[in-house]
Amino acid sequence: MSKYAFLFKTNDTADKKYLLVRNSFASGVQSTVQLVRDVETGEVVIRKVTACRIKTNNGKLPQPDREIEILKLLKSFPTTNYPAPRLAECISNADIQSAPGKYSRVSYWKFYNGGTVQKAFYQEHKYLPYSLLARFMWQICESLQFMYQAGPEAVYHTDLHTQNIWLHWPENGSGDLPDFIIGDFGDCLTASEYQACIRNQQRFMSVTGTVTPAAGRRKVEYNTYGRLGASFHAEPGERELSDICFFLPDLQCAAMLTHRNWRELYDQRRQRKMSGKLNDEPFTRFTLLENIIDKLRDLWVDDINLAAQDGNSLPVDFSEVIQMAKDLETQCLTDGPLDERQTPTFLSYRKKSQESLQKQRSEYAKTAMVRAATIKQALEPHNTQNLDGIAMGPILGPWYLVKIVSTDNQAEIEYKVVDDKPHHRPTEYYDTSDSDDMF
Repeated sequence: MSKYAFLFKTNDTADKKYLLVRNSFASGVQSTVQLVRDVETGEVVIRKVTACRIKTNNGKLPQPDREIEILKLLKSFPTTNYPAPRLAECISNADIQSAPGKYSRVSYWKFYNGGTVQKAFYQEHKYLPYSLLARFMWQICESLQFMYQAGPEAVYHTDLHTQNIWLHWPENGSGDLPDFIIGDFGDCLTASEYQACIRNQQRFMSVTGTVTPAAGRRKVEYNTYGRLGASFHAEPGERELSDICFFLPDLQCAAMLTHRNWRELYDQRRQRKMSGKLNDEPFTRFTLLENIIDKLRDLWVDDINLAAQDGNSLPVDFSEVIQMAKDLETQCLTDGPLDERQTPTFLSYRKKSQESLQKQRSEYAKTAMVRAATIKQALEPHNTQNLDGIAMGPILGPWYLVKIVSTDNQAEIEYKVVDDKPHHRPTEYYDTSDSDDMF
């Protein structure tokens, strides 16, 4: 039985070729994410393709790729007065016709090796070092500060939950902590675009007589531990809110994983706060982290009030939070009373992270997802699993079927193209038809 793999071509001047490493690496409402490997360099990158294809209107695409347009806008902002933001890097993008009047929107992105914050915080580690959360806060706030203040108008992410924030370790494995990268800009809005949306909403309400539901009004909610609850959409006429609301609840939960006796420490701190003795609390990593989270929460409340008062105002300034978080990280990673580098939590985090990176490198060294099958089976649109037993599902193209000739060296792979026919979204064996209905 022969072995087959799946080849992607960029169809641009670079004429890059990629082999599929993992299908459905991640997915969202708008796109499916695949992991692919550059045939020439061996570099693993991300391939995003729209879940449903874009239809033309009078022979023209209705609009350019929103995510790419936002990135271009942000790259045009000067970095003279602000540090460069940590934003996901797009390698290339194209709209590729797959059927009359239908296009697959494809883009290639740098691969960030630490996974999402959601996974790193809640699935991979039992406890988290203080310095990690400190770095998370100052790096994300620094990037948001750039998005809000560096350009002619603010750009709001509007979907900055922890599944859209990525960790990235240096390729050589050096460094105590990863960097935090903001991704997925498809829902971003500029300040003027948001105001236009509000005006359209007001027109709709005046015509239909619709009244804004009370559940949509802004308010601040706190849970049992006094943590800030989820955000609410702005009322008509107000500006968009800061993106703090999307990641702050998860950050507050992650803070509970910094200490085995977190609840006891938090209750003690709460009692001091209620009795007006907060200034007398001990100078510890825990209290410093909680001070920063409190400050971030206060900024969120301030932003709600500011947005309601002035629809043309900028979001609140993060400078104080950025400096506080940088100071905490520095103190946790240098000699002194707050040094945590030899604590069980920090050592365990570093060890597990390095083991995960090593496992990842070994796994992706296989170069491609190979299927041992006949040509007919390899072209089956709903493959159940690959050679390693990993579920595949439909592969969103366009892709070309290639036959593996040699895999003597895991770093390289020899193949030959079975035919020059691109496969987009086939619904039957060898069928030239395709459909978006399966999604």
